[in-house]
Amino acid sequence: MPTPVIGLVLLYLLLTLGVVKLEWVENLGMFLISLIGFLFVPSGIQIANDLGILQREGLQILLVILVATVALLVVTAYVTRLVIAIHKRIMGGQQHDSIN
Repeated sequence: MPTPVIGLVLLYLLLTLGVVKLEWVENLGMFLISLIGFLFVPSGIQIANDLGILQREGLQILLVILVATVALLVVTAYVTRLVIAIHKRIMGGQQHDSIN
């Protein structure tokens, strides 16, 4: 799990449990939100610097994205069908048991 995500989860837990008060972190949070555009500029510059790679390898990148997206959709559909079937089997068994 990425470190920023761990930090956000910990902050959420500490705020929820009342260990950290919102007033303690609110000003810093508002300040960081005001800088969010500036914080993403390096990412935009890196993409602009890598346009040559996108031109050379663009078709391969697009193909990988397409195949990965289709694979994700197919796997999601099958897992959903499996979960629904298991749920129906469990619920059917409970309904049958309650009749007896």
